[in-house]
Amino acid sequence: MRITEAMRQLKGWKAVGAAVVIVSLVAIRVYTRMDRQQGNDVGNVPVGSAANSDEPAEAPKPVADPNRRSKLSVAITPIPFAGKPVSEGEDAWVTPVPVDATKLVRRVAWSRDGERLLTVTQDGHVKMFSLPGISETQENLLEGRCSFIGTTKDGLAAVLSDTGQVVLVDDTSLEVLRRVDLPNVSRIATAPTISTVYALTGDSIVSVDLNSGMAAELTVEIQLLERSQKSANVDFSLLTLTPDGRFLLSGSRAIQRARIDGPRAIVEEFGPAISRNARDLLANDDFVAMPSGGGNDPPDQPPIGQGTYVYSVENLQDPVYGHYTGASPRTYGFDSVASCSYAQSRGTQVIVLNSDGLKRRYNLAGKPAVKDAAHFFLVHPKGNRLCVLTDSQLYWVELPGAEDNPLHE
Repeated sequence: MRITEAMRQLKGWKAVGAAVVIVSLVAIRVYTRMDRQQGNDVGNVPVGSAANSDEPAEAPKPVADPNRRSKLSVAITPIPFAGKPVSEGEDAWVTPVPVDATKLVRRVAWSRDGERLLTVTQDGHVKMFSLPGISETQENLLEGRCSFIGTTKDGLAAVLSDTGQVVLVDDTSLEVLRRVDLPNVSRIATAPTISTVYALTGDSIVSVDLNSGMAAELTVEIQLLERSQKSANVDFSLLTLTPDGRFLLSGSRAIQRARIDGPRAIVEEFGPAISRNARDLLANDDFVAMPSGGGNDPPDQPPIGQGTYVYSVENLQDPVYGHYTGASPRTYGFDSVASCSYAQSRGTQVIVLNSDGLKRRYNLAGKPAVKDAAHFFLVHPKGNRLCVLTDSQLYWVELPGAEDNPLHE
């Protein structure tokens, strides 16, 4: 049964129990850009169901030294009719990053070559750690309070909210290369492929060229596609840029997409209202997700409880897939190299949704996730690796398969 057919059949149903049974049997195809180019079938990532409980994962073995790399056992949540449980050898490795995560900006970033991890505290201290050993190599002071960071083609971009500046930081020396005055800047959207950042200042978006230091407000035009939802309001909350620099995504109740065309931001599509307390907006070149504290609840779609739907960047009307994760979704991550995605919940810090339709669950450092919830994933460009920023700690996590694609050739 195709997912779209199942969705239409569910539209008029009143019995929630019957809907959950249908959802648990539905499997859909998810293709990453790489696999589409190679013509490979990535496999099935099914729509989850409430039957997939979010009880805390089996406790891993205690970590003797919290500052050293440790092996982490996996807890398996097999989804009915969607593949075999993961066998032995599916353990991960976790390394705490020696930084006070409670003081960090709620983002971390890779250097342009992916060989270093960059962190910035709210009072403007920037640090750099080498991979994979996670040893501190450099630090500097940005001279201002930082509220947001992102990776660009030229280095690390940071928002200094108290001085009203966007600064460019060299990601090898941590030297501040340029400061651009931008009053009322609160957030930036960046991409590792371009030098331009898009800054949110009040209700406006300002294009900032970090090479020249020139800044200009974008002209916003609405040219909606026929399939788009109709909306009178353009919402630039949670402003995000696709990694290829083509589209600006934003919204708080629904996802909207704007195409960048020189000095213009052309709003092409509004998706349906799906969010109940949106926490973030995450995207790669192909897919976008809006994890929300109360889960996603789009109209005319199978219910998945407190879970997240994933949409194509270029079609925000019908989800590509969705899954139940458990209470309080806050972030999401896409791993095109490993053909999987990452989610979390109040009960589990890392949920790996792989192409065989299985959930692998990890709680880091042996503590229940409810006491230290994850709220940002930074997926490494070589795949099967990510940094997990929780309420109190930053972790470097190496998943099964990481050894097949070493960081340093």
